[in-house]
Amino acid sequence: MRLHLAVFLSVTLFQTIYGFLPCSTRCNEAFRGQLVCAIMQRCYLDMEYCSLIAFNCARLLQHKPLFLVKSEGKCSDDKTPKCRTMEY
Repeated sequence: MRLHLAVFLSVTLFQTIYGFLPCSTRCNEAFRGQLVCAIMQRCYLDMEYCSLIAFNCARLLQHKPLFLVKSEGKCSDDKTPKCRTMEY
């Protein structure tokens, strides 16, 4: 939950300072609450879809790699490790 709050605050702060946002954080109502399996480099992450959009927007602003949606629902890949730590 702290991660979601940090993402929200940083995106809001950027928008307040610069008056615009270079990426859209709007999420369709149909996708709210949908759990997705996202993957980046060598690890995966289970995350709510709309939060992932905001998280990727913040990472885009910092020129960091983005998480890609692999599948809908929880991840079930035994070969890929779960992300233990993430840089925000």
